[in-house]
Amino acid sequence: MGKSMDVNEIKKLEKSSKEDPSLTPVSIDGVVGTRVKYELLEKGLTLRVVRSDRFQENDYVHFITQADGDGYGKKFPIIDPLQDAKIPMPAEVALGYAGRSVEVKYFYNGYITSPTVFFEFEGQPQS
Repeated sequence: MGKSMDVNEIKKLEKSSKEDPSLTPVSIDGVVGTRVKYELLEKGLTLRVVRSDRFQENDYVHFITQADGDGYGKKFPIIDPLQDAKIPMPAEVALGYAGRSVEVKYFYNGYITSPTVFFEFEGQPQS
């Protein structure tokens, strides 16, 4: 479910979009604040887009994460506009961001962007 995006596609989308502060920023299930524990990265993450009154069935969201020039994005359809959208981030992707500050946001229907959130992904614990 969902289509991957590369860094060039993400940059193109950013240039043609406009931020809407009325959209709720992305959150990550199991995270309080902005610090993401390494143990969560190992399991994979669930990014949550809180539903909005403007969401309609068959609309879509692109979520993106970026850090130090690396980017990852996925496009997901809104199946039920009355429910939050839950977007999985596989462990291998999440672990690639370990020890970095990660920019997270989403684009609604390709032209409206949510406010950006910066999460601190913990590095691998030293043994």
